[in-house]
Amino acid sequence: MSKRHKQEKTKQQFIIFILLGLLITSTGVFLFFTEQSSGIIVWDEAAYLSNARSHLTQSYYTEDYRFPLLEYIISGTWLITGESIVVAQILMILITLASIFMLYFLAKEFLHDDWLALLTSTLYALSQPILFWGFRVYNDILSITLTMLVFYLYIKKNNKIHDYTIGALFSLVFLTRFPAILFALVLGVDLLVKKEINTLKRILLGGGAVLLVWLIGNTITYGNPLFDLFGEGAIILQHAPWQSAWLFFSNIYAVFGLSLLLLIPFIIALCTTQRKNNKWILLTGILLLTAIFYAGINRMKLLRYSIMMLPFLLIAIVLGAQYLFTWFFKKYPQRKHLQYIIIIFSVLFLLGNALYISFGTVQELQWIKHCQDNGAVQQSIVYLQEHYPPGTKVTSNFWTIYGYYNNYDVGSIWDKNMSEIFKGDTPEIIVYVLKKGAAFPQEILTHNKRLFLEATFNDSCKEKISIYKVLKNDSTKVDLNPTIT
Repeated sequence: MSKRHKQEKTKQQFIIFILLGLLITSTGVFLFFTEQSSGIIVWDEAAYLSNARSHLTQSYYTEDYRFPLLEYIISGTWLITGESIVVAQILMILITLASIFMLYFLAKEFLHDDWLALLTSTLYALSQPILFWGFRVYNDILSITLTMLVFYLYIKKNNKIHDYTIGALFSLVFLTRFPAILFALVLGVDLLVKKEINTLKRILLGGGAVLLVWLIGNTITYGNPLFDLFGEGAIILQHAPWQSAWLFFSNIYAVFGLSLLLLIPFIIALCTTQRKNNKWILLTGILLLTAIFYAGINRMKLLRYSIMMLPFLLIAIVLGAQYLFTWFFKKYPQRKHLQYIIIIFSVLFLLGNALYISFGTVQELQWIKHCQDNGAVQQSIVYLQEHYPPGTKVTSNFWTIYGYYNNYDVGSIWDKNMSEIFKGDTPEIIVYVLKKGAAFPQEILTHNKRLFLEATFNDSCKEKISIYKVLKNDSTKVDLNPTIT
């Protein structure tokens, strides 16, 4: 390589890193301002935040079966800053930005091109899951960030320390989302096929060392080393509805749009020129195993779960585009103007598709902000804080929110026979949320003689919240009913 060529390459890499820095900065700014105007946290955020609080102070509401790593990261941060939703969400933004950075290096290992790696990171940053979930206190982006780091180290591994590190990181991935152990299965099969048994042993030893801490902690705290693993499984089996596999593929299309067409040249290349390429085979194994699990085994098909495929599917899409470019350039080597037109068109197509989807996401975020500015949920939180102290026993179909914001001892409305709830949970009040809450027929509450309507709250987005006081007996029924709009 000539000195001039080295200088040009250094200059190009400098420009790439400037653009990557701008991408990460602009994404961070967007997520920060979105977080500032996002209003009330959503469902599982409240559970993770309550669990994090429990490690530092009294938390009357916890869900100990949740994936454990995230709550410990948050509580460790709060130990320094003090409890704060904003701090937790900024922490999640930093993790999201780290995932954009990590994807650039992982994509570069597959694409061998700085500009295409930057394009992959840009598509990732503009995607619906990142714009919508990038600041929320959920474990998905943390999980995929660690997963990308694992696969990057696996591809680059050149010493025994890497093997132990890969195993330790895989255990951390498992503790962010238990199903993420599927990624380890892909690597395990790859090592067995290549007969790298010693490498596999080192990875297992590194992973086992981390998992041992988790198992000992569970044994000491709960008397069961697999407490949260079994607990999470039991909750899913009892309460998660079974949804059609078609919904999963519909969500994938909602995230990627027409760019999925570029999987066709990816598959063609995989079956022809790249059929012995180990990286491509690993990537395909990840995509197939993840798709099988989330489409066919996992009960719920939430759009958020697409995050676990997002970076790998984007790499496959851009690889498909790259293969298409290469094929055309070889077939028509003299038509330079057409080559440039196709490259520009393809990049604009991918970016345009991503921008179109992200524009819809921004509109959705703006609508959420409009509905939550002094909305019914916010009003009810303030009302309850003024009238009921922390530790109050509350039953609700939107229990996580009141569990965290009000620090109440909360439970769900788990039975249509209210006598069972009165007997089992002994709630002082019941909070019914019409739209955001879990489905439950309100007339059961309205006609129950042990409940009287203490307050209702409405907002411009047609949300309605009803707060019922639980009487000690059914001899008296009073309706105070102060309606607040």
